[in-house]
Amino acid sequence: MSRRALAAGLAALAFAFAAAARAEPRTQRPVPIQPTDADRAAWQQRVRDARKAVVRADARERDAEAAYDRMRHRDHPRGKAAQAVLAEREDARQDAEAARARLDEVLEQARRAGVPPGWLRAEAAHPGAASAGSTPVHPPAASER
Repeated sequence: MSRRALAAGLAALAFAFAAAARAEPRTQRPVPIQPTDADRAAWQQRVRDARKAVVRADARERDAEAAYDRMRHRDHPRGKAAQAVLAEREDARQDAEAARARLDEVLEQARRAGVPPGWLRAEAAHPGAASAGSTPVHPPAASER
């Protein structure tokens, strides 16, 4: 390699370093604030409400689909009544989609806020959420029989 090429390479490297030094420093990701136990109930309520909305919207969507299927099977109703069934079916679909999107949005907000995922799991998945009449997950030990 010639001295001229070496000098050109070093000059280019020096300019690159100088440009990098003048550039804005990279910002670090903000560290999410650790939620407190007081936040736990609020986040759980938000997720519970969003899940209930999804269940209600899914039930409405199923009912609207069933009404639509009955209408098509029986060729009844017609006219404005048929339009009402079709409109209800479309509204129910949109509501169900919006409810699912809202649940996803709440879960994403919780993730960004640093909420532990265990706080947001469905209540049935928690060991303490079993109802009094439910069977235990594990059979009792021999000493407990």
